[in-house]
Amino acid sequence: MGISPLNFKLYDGGKVRRGIKALELQNEVDQLRTSQMIDQLNFELTNVYELYLTRLQIFELTKKAFFVSKDNMDIAKLKEESGLINSFNFRDIQMAYLSAGVALYQASYDLLESNATLLKMTGKIIQKN
Repeated sequence: MGISPLNFKLYDGGKVRRGIKALELQNEVDQLRTSQMIDQLNFELTNVYELYLTRLQIFELTKKAFFVSKDNMDIAKLKEESGLINSFNFRDIQMAYLSAGVALYQASYDLLESNATLLKMTGKIIQKN
């Protein structure tokens, strides 16, 4: 077997140098885009996590408000049965109790939604399209 000759142009008009420079520039652009995407994802993840923490606090406060309104309702039942308050006042307390229940359900839904979004963003939930 013979040795194959090495073909090499001494002057190509700078095509190789321009090609290398273009690839280097494209590599820098790709690195910048990757860095921007990572920064954007970190920003979005931080926002979603902060929203989750906020909704968690709202849920805890709403839960406490619900239990307070439940206690008020129990007390109002006793007062209404003993004649200390009229049916209109009892109805107002009953409506406050129902509103607190609706608010608790809404807060729990919001918390679950934030949790699911957080799980999706961190890859804990994988969606199949």
